[in-house]
Amino acid sequence: MSTITIPQRARAAKLDSGQVAADVIAVLTGSLLIALSAQVRIFVGDNPVPITPQTLVVVSLPFFLSGWRAPAAVAAYLAQGLFGLPFFAGGNAGTAYFASFTGGYLLGFLAAAVVVSVLRDRLLTPVAGQADHRRTWQVAAMTIGNLVIYVLGVAWLAIKLGSLGDAIVTGMLPFLIGDAVKIAIASALVPRRTFPPVIR
Repeated sequence: MSTITIPQRARAAKLDSGQVAADVIAVLTGSLLIALSAQVRIFVGDNPVPITPQTLVVVSLPFFLSGWRAPAAVAAYLAQGLFGLPFFAGGNAGTAYFASFTGGYLLGFLAAAVVVSVLRDRLLTPVAGQADHRRTWQVAAMTIGNLVIYVLGVAWLAIKLGSLGDAIVTGMLPFLIGDAVKIAIASALVPRRTFPPVIR
């Protein structure tokens, strides 16, 4: 029967602590990227939902952070904003902003990160002897993630506005073309070779 020596245990503990540190850095970096992207916002007319690059970052993260790390980065971003850091769009923070017109989109970011991460693991693994369609599946995963953001964002907006039709007109239709462009940019930013993701 093999035994684990004290030096081996020390090396294993060092590796574990190093992995924990790498995970924390990856998650915090992801959350900061989302926060930075939130500070670039454009309002169109009196629409309460601004245009930001956040969706681009959210649907891209699962291709750079593997496993649970991308959803954890979004969760960290939301927690940081809820606890008072000026990380939400326009430097806003707190529960009041979370409960505003755009609160559903914030929840949608987390759901989208989970969905895209699952799709990445299930659909984007190349199969020997088959054509490589990873780029197509990548775009499909990002598009589905974006749709998840729309579903939660529009649903919450419908509650705030009192009308699903108004919520669709306000919170989805004006953003379709821009989000298609953001998905194209996100797909171009993610090298095709990063399957599995860059940070494991």
